[in-house]
Amino acid sequence: MQIIRTTFIFLLVLTIHFSLHAESRQGQHPYPLWPSEPVPGWPGVGADENFKIEKIHERIPDKKATDPRPPIYGQPEFLAYPGAVHHLRHFLQRYVPPYPLNNHKTLVKNFIMHNLAQTKGRCVDFAEPVYYNPMYKPRMKTSKRRPSVKVYPWEPGSAAIKLDIGKLRRSMYVIRPIVAAPSITKVVNDRKFFWIKLSINDLPDQPGEMNGYILKASALDNFYSITEFFFHSRGDGRTFMAEMQLLPESEIDLVLYNIDLHDRFGEHGRRAGKKQAVLGYMLPGDPEERRAIWKKNRAEDKKGHENARKSNPAKTPEQQKEFDDQIWSSLMPPLNTHYGGGWYTKHLDMSKHRICRAP
Repeated sequence: MQIIRTTFIFLLVLTIHFSLHAESRQGQHPYPLWPSEPVPGWPGVGADENFKIEKIHERIPDKKATDPRPPIYGQPEFLAYPGAVHHLRHFLQRYVPPYPLNNHKTLVKNFIMHNLAQTKGRCVDFAEPVYYNPMYKPRMKTSKRRPSVKVYPWEPGSAAIKLDIGKLRRSMYVIRPIVAAPSITKVVNDRKFFWIKLSINDLPDQPGEMNGYILKASALDNFYSITEFFFHSRGDGRTFMAEMQLLPESEIDLVLYNIDLHDRFGEHGRRAGKKQAVLGYMLPGDPEERRAIWKKNRAEDKKGHENARKSNPAKTPEQQKEFDDQIWSSLMPPLNTHYGGGWYTKHLDMSKHRICRAP
């Protein structure tokens, strides 16, 4: 136990040491650090007198000697692409760098609201507040704000924003509104929600018809990519058009900076990585040897083999397809469907957040 504690403290000391040299650390990461001041990658640290390192130590004392809580800890924030305003954080940021999956290499189009003819006339200035995120406590507001940017006041029930996407090569794409909710300053379980609808002509056999998706989300007074809509392009030459609307049932007003479009396979080699079945690990590569093993297993456990046959009788091709579709649908929900669970959700009542009906 003492060895484990000593090793843990040693790793934390290393984390503090390297974190204090944030600008020199950028070279080891494939993405630039978030442009926070005065410490890039760690918003809020040193932002004002109350958030200098010494002050943070006073306000957030160590729980015990073996559990230090340094002001600069874990992994920094990164900038997704030049001109991005949204933050990127995740639950395990203490250990794992929050690299942006949607970044400058995947970016296809960026619809900035103050550049769109439909919205630029209504854009206003907004400077998001700077927060410090402690290791184990809720975020803490500083007296500073980020440089102001032009945003579109997105009100529930306002006209849908039209997006001229154009032709896309065959791939999977994601389109994301980058929003903040100036009135929401705290993370609470009984939160307020909004609904966003995306209409897009992504139906396989009807390129001229609009298809609709609705997602439910919540937001804070910092910019985040809160909602992500996925769709396929089959490379069939169609011109993609889309509309995005904040539905009237939404409970909060938002400010919208941009809507970005990413190719989710943009960083992939776009060639087959696996070209044949991988054999030889658990089963031999020779088909005759595999058949001999299966025959031997069936002979040694006739009852188990018969029970397996009875529980999964032979099916017609139509029955097999129906069976396969049921398995696929239960494990892989349709695109843009609220579906979740896992370790973290067992600590909260997430039932009303998981399967969300459209308004």
